[in-house]
Amino acid sequence: MTAAYMRRFSILLAAYNRLGLLQSSVASALHQDWDDFEVIVINDGSNDDTRQWLDEQAVRHGRLRVVHKQNEGVAAARADGVKEARFDHVVILDSDDQLEPDALQRYDHAFTEFPDTDLFFGNIRHVFPNGDSKIRTYKQFKSNQRMIWGTFLYPRVPFKHSGTCFRRKVALDLGNYDASMKIKIDVDFFLKFMYHNRVLRHLPGEPLVSFHVHDEMMSLNRAKGIAAWNELIDRYAPRFPLARPFAKIARASSERMKALYEKIRS
Repeated sequence: MTAAYMRRFSILLAAYNRLGLLQSSVASALHQDWDDFEVIVINDGSNDDTRQWLDEQAVRHGRLRVVHKQNEGVAAARADGVKEARFDHVVILDSDDQLEPDALQRYDHAFTEFPDTDLFFGNIRHVFPNGDSKIRTYKQFKSNQRMIWGTFLYPRVPFKHSGTCFRRKVALDLGNYDASMKIKIDVDFFLKFMYHNRVLRHLPGEPLVSFHVHDEMMSLNRAKGIAAWNELIDRYAPRFPLARPFAKIARASSERMKALYEKIRS
C-alpha cells in the first residue's frame, strides 16, 4: 500500500493536569509505525504546566495539534476532539495510557479485512507500579444484543475504551460523546454503537494499549456509579417486561460487591 492510499488516523487524547503521565501518552501516540496520522490533544483547562508543555511539543512535532479550552470535563473534551479530527478513523487514547507502536498498522489491516466495521476494540496490558504486568483479553460477542447484556450484567465492562478505533462519521451521526455525562462516558459511547446496530469487532492478539496503574487513578463513587448505570439501562436496555428492573438490580448488586471487596482489601 503506497503512502497516497494509506488509511489516515486521528489519535485523540483529552488532557487535564497529570503532566508526567500525559508526556508518555503523547510520546507513544507520536511514535506510531505509520505514515499518515495526526495526534490531537484537547487540553481541558489544565492548571499545571500542561499548556506550556503541549505548546512546546506542537512546535516540535508537526503531527501534533493542541486545542486549549475551559474545563468542562472529559466527555465534552472528547466530543470536541471528534469534531476537530481531520481524518475518518479516530483512535481514543487515555492520557495515562500508552499506545503500542504498531496499533495503527494493526487497525489498518483490520479495517481492510473487515470493511463493514464501525468500531474496533482490543486487548490491554495492565502495568503495575512494581513493574509487573498482566494482559487482559476481551472477546467477540455473537450479537450486539448479547454485548449490551454483557455490559450491564458482567462485573467488569467487557471492553476497554482506550485504544478504541471508530469511524468519525458514524460517531457524529450517533450524537458523539454525551457532554452532559460525568462518569460512564465510555460505556455510553459503546452502547450507542450497539443499540443502533453498528458493527463492533474485537481485535484479538497482543494488547493495543498499556494501562498504567497509578495513585492518580480516579476513585469510583459507587453510589454515583449505580445512578449512572441506571440511566444507561433506561436508555439502552431492552424494553420487554422486567428487563430493565432485572438489569438494575443485577448491576447494583455487582457494584456493591465491588465496593465491599475494595473496603476489605484496603
